[in-house]
Amino acid sequence: MSYRTVSTIVHFRNPFQLGASEAVYPAGDYKVDEDQELISELNSVAYRRTATYLNLPAISAVKTRMQQMLPINPSDLEQALRRDQSP
Repeated sequence: MSYRTVSTIVHFRNPFQLGASEAVYPAGDYKVDEDQELISELNSVAYRRTATYLNLPAISAVKTRMQQMLPINPSDLEQALRRDQSP
């Protein structure tokens, strides 16, 4: 089975929380990594998400040596981004 990781950057204007977690993360740009596996049963190329990670701390704070990849639920991330963008 073939795997790949797709990285994106998300931006939060305000401090945010993910899902039911009590942790509050500061505003900023965050790298999100999504692990995907190739679906080989199809005639075309397709990938299925297997895991999503939020890289901590924010990109602007990467000067610290301590970095963490926090496994997250993609729908929690989408909801947090929607809340952040609403007026």
